[in-house]
Amino acid sequence: GINDALDISFDVLKVIDARPINARVYDLHGRLVRTLNDAAGVAGHYQLAWDGRRDSGAMASPGLYLFHLQIAGDSTTRTLVRSIGLSY
Repeated sequence: GINDALDISFDVLKVIDARPINARVYDLHGRLVRTLNDAAGVAGHYQLAWDGRRDSGAMASPGLYLFHLQIAGDSTTRTLVRSIGLSY
C-alpha cells in the first residue's frame, strides 16, 4: 500500500564501548540496495524501517531481498541474514 514500511527492531546486548552496527538490504545478486544503519552503537533497543526504496530514493523492484545485520561486539562479530519479500 501507500507509505508502507517494514519495521525492524532488535536488541544489542553486552556491548559496552560503541561498536559498528550495520544494517543493509541487498538484492539476491549481492548488490547493495539500501543502508538502514551504518553507525556505532552500544547496548540497547534499536528500531529501523525500510520503505522499499533504494539509497538513491528510487523504489526498489518487487522481489526478494536480503536483510543483513552485522554487530561488532566487544569479543566477536555477529551477523544475521533474513529474507524480505517486496511487492506492490
